[in-house]
Amino acid sequence: MKKIVKNIFGNWKIIVFVMIVIPIFIGILLLLIDYVPLLKRIPGSNGDWLGFWGGYIGAAMGVLGAYYIMKKQIESDKESILYLGIFKKENIKILKGIDIVNGSRIETGVDFSSITMPLINAGKGPIFDIEYSFEIDNLNHLIKSYEKREELRDIQLTNEFIKFTSIDNYREEVDTYLEIYPFIKLGGFLLPNDTLAIHLPNYIQILLTYPLTSYNLLQIVMKDKIFPKFKLYVTYKDANNNNKLDVFTIEKGNYYMDTETLLSTLELYSTEHISQDNNK
Repeated sequence: MKKIVKNIFGNWKIIVFVMIVIPIFIGILLLLIDYVPLLKRIPGSNGDWLGFWGGYIGAAMGVLGAYYIMKKQIESDKESILYLGIFKKENIKILKGIDIVNGSRIETGVDFSSITMPLINAGKGPIFDIEYSFEIDNLNHLIKSYEKREELRDIQLTNEFIKFTSIDNYREEVDTYLEIYPFIKLGGFLLPNDTLAIHLPNYIQILLTYPLTSYNLLQIVMKDKIFPKFKLYVTYKDANNNNKLDVFTIEKGNYYMDTETLLSTLELYSTEHISQDNNK
């Protein structure tokens, strides 16, 4: 019974037909009271009945308007609006020169194993079953830019998940990583005004860390404005249990450096945001 009632009140065609179309049809019949012998048995004149039905139709339209506004307000109260905050990391120490000392991990490796960007639910409804993934838009451009510089080929980065021996093998490492971790599942839920830390995958962290392995390399990157352009895909269910997909383009980032202390600052932020239904 509840399902039937819900289907009726959730269907605008049924509501309009019952509250507007049928009364108008009855009103037309009432116009004929004075002209059709069979209808003359109905007490009252057609003018009296038309006044009554006119008032009813006006009231019905007012009720429909109020219902529509209430329905939209309820939908608005459940709306989920995601916002990707700014990542900023200060006082990152880089090395002078080109090569990493003894081929070991760079000093900032530990810090850069936890690059995160804050995902904020700025809407009024919670979201559930959150998953996310990344895609690098200008990977070929980055690789070609680095490959032109022979002195940069020997730089190696490594951590517990991925080994980056040179820019030449980077694409292969990325493909391997994505086969294992196409989407990062978070599960759970994100309430309104709450923040979720989006951890950047290691293959993107390496691209961001790469210019910070040496003073000379960082100067080249800052001069030529070589910076990763990537997209963040977030899939989730909103408060109405609809599947949603939000796409954030992260193409703006800045390296700042103090030439005396060799301390750097890295900033990342989103420049474009698209939210749409995710019909799988």
